[in-house]
Amino acid sequence: MFAYGTALEVKLLGDLEIICGSRDGEGRWLALDGSAYIPAACMNHCPQLPDNLAAASAGRDPGSVAVLQCSAGQIPSGGDATLVCGMDGLWHKPLQTMPQPLSELLQCTTDPNFCSDPAPLLGEGVVAHVSEFHLNATVLVECDVGYEPSVGEATAVCGIDPSDDRRGRWASPSNISRRQVPWKPLACRLKQSYCPMFQMSHGMVLSLSKERFLGSVASLGCAEGFQAQSGFSQFTCESSASSGTWQHQGAGLEQRLQCGKVLEYCPSPVPPEGTAFHTSAGLEMDSVLTFSCLLAYEPNVALEYPPELFCRPGPMSGRGRWSSRDGKGINPAEFLSCRKMYNWCPRLALLDGRVSNLQQHRQLGSTAELACGPGLEMKFGDTILGEITLQVNCTIGTTAGGVWMSPDGQDIAGQLMCSPLDWWCPPLTAYTIVNADYLEMDPELRTIAYSSRTRAYRSTASVHCRQDRLMLHSYGDSNVVCGLDAEGKGAWRSLRGMLAVTKHCYFTGSPIFDTTFIENGCFMGDFAGNTENMSIPVWFERTAGILFWHRPSEWIVGSTVLEGQHGGGRWRIQWVAEGVLNARVDAGVGELQMDVTQNFTKGPGDWFHIAYVWDLGVGLAGMGRSYLYVDGMLADPVDVNTEKLTHFIWVDPEDLLDIGGIHSPTSPGEYSNIRVYTRAVPEEEVWVIFSSEDPACGMTDDVCPTPWSYRSYVSLVTNPNDVRYRLFPRRPAAEVSFTCDPGYSAFDGDDHIICTNAGTWLKHGTQDLAKPFRCCRHSEQYCPDIDLTQNPGAVLTATGFNLFTECEEEPTGGPDAGSIVYGGCPELVLAPQVLLDLSDLYNISSVARLSCDAGYEPSRLTMDTVLVCQQGVFDLATYNGEVPGTWTTLDGRVPRPLSCRGLQNFCPDPQAANAELVSLSDGLRTGSSAVLYCTEDAQTLEVICQRLAPCTDALCRWK
Repeated sequence: MFAYGTALEVKLLGDLEIICGSRDGEGRWLALDGSAYIPAACMNHCPQLPDNLAAASAGRDPGSVAVLQCSAGQIPSGGDATLVCGMDGLWHKPLQTMPQPLSELLQCTTDPNFCSDPAPLLGEGVVAHVSEFHLNATVLVECDVGYEPSVGEATAVCGIDPSDDRRGRWASPSNISRRQVPWKPLACRLKQSYCPMFQMSHGMVLSLSKERFLGSVASLGCAEGFQAQSGFSQFTCESSASSGTWQHQGAGLEQRLQCGKVLEYCPSPVPPEGTAFHTSAGLEMDSVLTFSCLLAYEPNVALEYPPELFCRPGPMSGRGRWSSRDGKGINPAEFLSCRKMYNWCPRLALLDGRVSNLQQHRQLGSTAELACGPGLEMKFGDTILGEITLQVNCTIGTTAGGVWMSPDGQDIAGQLMCSPLDWWCPPLTAYTIVNADYLEMDPELRTIAYSSRTRAYRSTASVHCRQDRLMLHSYGDSNVVCGLDAEGKGAWRSLRGMLAVTKHCYFTGSPIFDTTFIENGCFMGDFAGNTENMSIPVWFERTAGILFWHRPSEWIVGSTVLEGQHGGGRWRIQWVAEGVLNARVDAGVGELQMDVTQNFTKGPGDWFHIAYVWDLGVGLAGMGRSYLYVDGMLADPVDVNTEKLTHFIWVDPEDLLDIGGIHSPTSPGEYSNIRVYTRAVPEEEVWVIFSSEDPACGMTDDVCPTPWSYRSYVSLVTNPNDVRYRLFPRRPAAEVSFTCDPGYSAFDGDDHIICTNAGTWLKHGTQDLAKPFRCCRHSEQYCPDIDLTQNPGAVLTATGFNLFTECEEEPTGGPDAGSIVYGGCPELVLAPQVLLDLSDLYNISSVARLSCDAGYEPSRLTMDTVLVCQQGVFDLATYNGEVPGTWTTLDGRVPRPLSCRGLQNFCPDPQAANAELVSLSDGLRTGSSAVLYCTEDAQTLEVICQRLAPCTDALCRWK
């Protein structure tokens, strides 16, 4: 038995089970019922249909019917939409014909109008860009010109309508499906500020129908105070390539409305008396009304308001009015006015002179009187007017101010001055004492320097001892000023204010100065520690002189006072007997001798002044002579003519002379004050030196310390006991007298003191220690009463005198004068615009002259312009190593420093035709700041009133 089967679930036809049997004797396969079997066979299926076409089908068995359709977005383009599966396993057309024709599969193509036109979906101002409407076609939309995106999507895709896949719809761009999100088309709105803002000069926009959106209509008009002149007044906002533009029938904004000022918008102002009105632009809108005053007038305007008015709109349309900055209407004649100017003429000041009887506050027509002080004469330019009183008048002048004129009609500005009178003070001198004689010093003994060659009034001078001539200050004024005496005549005055004390100087050694070698004090002997000899460091020739002091301690016959190194007794001064001194060049040559005991009144222990002088003369046969002086007395020759020196037996001394012995013993004792000359010293000079010197060993001319006092000065130094030393201020027996400075009176201390051998100062006539002399009070009734009868309204508020705090404590001794350092004056602190001229920098006696710079004037007439640097006053309480100088006036007052202010009306009016004056800080004075507004280029300019080079432009001084 055999059974058929299939691997797939396919239905088989025929006998599926057969059995092997016999028929006709032959084996064959039979059906189970023994009949001939029907062979098994499979059913023929039609081919599988495409998935995208099959819409409905009963399968692929023969006889099955299949219905085909195109997928969404496709439409039929050919073939059969209905098919029948034939027994042959092929698809046939559904026709009742035999043979049945084979079918053709349905053919599809893209539906070009699957989606509709998107235009109905779009709102105002949206433009679509699309050319295809098939499935998956894309549409792009954007805002039209003048619009801008608001919400929605700018792109969409043609998708399947979920309610009917036979048609499409526009959906958001995503995968094609029936669940696609519907498209929300882009919505546009009018673009903000599409057209630009209007820029108009003196015009404005009256209305806008739709602000500045596309299609808006703008109406233009002129501002108040202006009127139409040309152009169009209505424009529409239209679109352009990139932005909107305002158009009027094809014309752009370049032809917009143009406005000009109304020429007579504000009323014409009428100026009051003395006033001139100025307008920057006539009577037009925004014109600035300012004013200026006629000569001799000044503004009469409240300081808190700027002196200007503006042409601004008034309460009635089309008519303006003059207003302040805050818009308040003001009558120009009531606000901008002038009055007669005070101080029209500049301040009167006459250096070194006085101004009196000034009338009417320096207004036009004011008068005043000018006069120079004593010692001065008035000059006008190069013309000398003399010592007169000049009346001057304030005249009209120029825009810069009034002018003071002399009676003959000449401008005195910069021309009138007070010139010091020449030869006002007598020549200066100084005094000394020589050989007990009170003498006026020779010019070579003192130095006098005049600041004025002609010794003019207020000139200064200095007197100094010639220290190189061994002269030192004793007392008196070193620095003086040419001033006045009590009768108003010329006299030298101290810097302290009193009449100058004549300078006194004393000799510190010999008054004969042309020495070749000099040594003061005990240079050899027991005191000096040298008892042998001293070589004189001088090359001697045919004429010379050796002067010295010797105090023998005992008479030793044969001992030597001076000896040459030649030997053989040449060039020797020797004691040849007790009290007998012999001097010679050689035996019998220039030999002199004398008894020095002076009738036994002098002996060992006494000082002897020895002068050995020789003069050989000139020529081969020259004759000469030697001289020996002891205490000023001339020795006689040993024999007749032994004092003569002949050329043929002359022995050159050269540099071979020694004080003391070389080949013989030295005369014991002290040797002091040697003077060596290369000339023959005459007898009168030997006597002067002998009479002027003090050879004492260990003795000093400065035994006592320098006395100090307060606000006083040394008025006299004297020594009644020894007139030779009358000018030595600190020598024993020296007397010093003090006098209070002018204007001060004595408080305590001693004004007459004497120096003792012990080096202390005593009150003169007593044994009491001297106390420092102090003048600590202002002198009563020092100045005359102040007469106020000619000064109405002036009142004397206070007067008096005080005790200085320096005198509240007990006086103490001061430092030694040699250690006190006197410095110059401190640097002057100058106010702005003050010029300084120093005659000798900041040194003592320097004169400082102060003046105002060009364009400035003194702020007060009472300021001091001439100062002098005076030596400071030593004060122990404040002394810190240097006494600083002080600046005073020429009459000794504390100075009132000069300060300057800008000169009134120094600069012209800064108004200009093309500029508006915005502000003016300080009128027309120097340094004033003016702010100008330039109307042409709308810029602001600030200028300063200052002095510039001469020019003619209206703003030449404004920079």
